[in-house]
Amino acid sequence: MNTGDTRIQAVFIVLLSLLLYVNTLPNGFVYDDWGLIAGNAWITSFKSIPEIFFSHHGGFIPGQEGNYYRPLINLIYLLTFKAFGLEPWGFHLVNIIFHAAAALFVFLIARGLVNNSNVPFMAGLLFAAHPVHTEAVAWPSALSELSFSLFFLLSFYFYIKGREKGPVKYCAASLAAFFLSMLSKESALSIPLLLFAYDFSFNGSPFKRKNIFRYLPYLVVMGVYFLLRLNVIPSFIAGDSGFGPGDLLINFFPLFKSYCAKLVFPLDLNLFYGAKPIEGLSSPAWTVSVFVFLAFILAGFFLFKRAGRAAFFSLFLFLIPLLPAFYIKGISGGAVFAERYLYLPSFGFVLLVSIGIDRLKAMKNATAAGAVFLTLLCAYSALAFDRNRTWKDEFTIWADTVEKSPDIAIPHMFLGDALLERGETGDAIRHYARALELEPDSATAHNNLGYALTLKNFYDEAIAHFEAALRIDPRSAEALNNLGLAYKNKGDLDKAIESFRAALALRPDVAGLHENLANTYLLKGLPDLAQEEFRKAESLKSTLPD
Repeated sequence: MNTGDTRIQAVFIVLLSLLLYVNTLPNGFVYDDWGLIAGNAWITSFKSIPEIFFSHHGGFIPGQEGNYYRPLINLIYLLTFKAFGLEPWGFHLVNIIFHAAAALFVFLIARGLVNNSNVPFMAGLLFAAHPVHTEAVAWPSALSELSFSLFFLLSFYFYIKGREKGPVKYCAASLAAFFLSMLSKESALSIPLLLFAYDFSFNGSPFKRKNIFRYLPYLVVMGVYFLLRLNVIPSFIAGDSGFGPGDLLINFFPLFKSYCAKLVFPLDLNLFYGAKPIEGLSSPAWTVSVFVFLAFILAGFFLFKRAGRAAFFSLFLFLIPLLPAFYIKGISGGAVFAERYLYLPSFGFVLLVSIGIDRLKAMKNATAAGAVFLTLLCAYSALAFDRNRTWKDEFTIWADTVEKSPDIAIPHMFLGDALLERGETGDAIRHYARALELEPDSATAHNNLGYALTLKNFYDEAIAHFEAALRIDPRSAEALNNLGLAYKNKGDLDKAIESFRAALALRPDVAGLHENLANTYLLKGLPDLAQEEFRKAESLKSTLPD
């Protein structure tokens, strides 16, 4: 294939990537976007760069502990903020650009793996269109998935170039991209394993001395990353999920089956699956999942013997980037299974599918091969474009999630929040109550339901829920503040003052708490104390970034 054809194909892949996600530009912020972007003080000033690199990912939140060291993500957010302000479309645009660049390098890498002009083009187009990518691309908070994947691909691309052409500049570029990928997400630590698998698949034994020396620089760069990370987070994964090695091994197989199924059949896409870890081997689903994994291994032997190196290596391209997703202990927020974790692993899948379609064409059935490819591409594109509309705002995404996961509390709570924003307080109360049915020991559910009840002037019921929330979480300044507001609105000013003071003992840095206490002092006829609290509130506001 000549250079002109390559450029035309590259342009088609980039254009498809852009066109399929252009309808996300009018979308707003949802879910974690409010905390990680809209509430992120670091992204407003270049003076925050030292804090970004010497704090964990959520270190801008006072008292917040974190497992993740991802400074490059906050740096990209900062640059995006400087370019577009806090306009959601600017952050969506950045995600789209990252996705288009990733699809382009899927195409370029595939060209280095397969000596065939059709396969890389098909792989690039299918990667650009696969609907399982919508969570990663349409959700600004998932930038870490896109950034780590892009630099992962860059590192691998330059490694291949270095193997082919030899210059040191390719090795340096690969190492730099590897470092940036690790600064985006911890999953990038799997790159050396993929390089090892690549050499095993294409270059003979990876254990030859000259091959081993190729990997040493990556281990050095990894060591530098660990030094930076451990300076911020003393342990590699903070906290303890209660899962031991046996539990992790048991859950590997069902999760593997679920990821395979979602990649092959990208239907009923969902933000929050709420998958529960398996605690034993008695479930028939576990047995089925083991057979699926064994079938995957057998497919590897078959491809190694019969289908060529690229087809065999595609299994590694799928499995190795996915391995970090099986480490349940290191995943926070309850997202044991999430579509975004399939973003980079889908490269292996689309490459294998493209090789299969090309084999069908080679069997003198070009019409069938073309029909299969066009059907897949059109179906993927339609599903992705339609799914993007679901990410429009908090109401659309959580209404969809509740419909698909009606027995999980978290989606009901977030839908309740969205309904409150729309002024639909009665519906919000119903969803908060449902969340409380599903998780009776949730302090958040009690607090949210109590707040919604105050809007309906049901103060006694609201107070009961705030007190229940505080029995579960005595250090919830939010519940104490809401309890104070309920008492204030009810006319019990002494209890309101007591609640606001207790909240301020926990969070003296919140200006709104001082203002609530000040307003209550005014109602109580204590203007001097009120003025003092107003002064504290103004002082705190003056320290906030513009």
